[in-house]
Amino acid sequence: MTHETSTPALSEGRKRPPIVYLVDDDPSFLRALSRRLRAADYRVETFASAEEFLKRDRSLRCARFADAGS
Repeated sequence: MTHETSTPALSEGRKRPPIVYLVDDDPSFLRALSRRLRAADYRVETFASAEEFLKRDRSLRCARFADAGS
């Protein structure tokens, strides 16, 4: 399983940043995009497949899907 979670440090009084779920079978793409998103103060969870993503904790809400293409 290549699921990875990352959360930027929060300063006091700040709300928790939004979370972005990334699903892709290319580990270098996941690393690069997750770094950019973390730098923009998003929480990031990465998954190597749709199956992995669908096995995640269902109590975590998901609002949007996008396909960056191949």
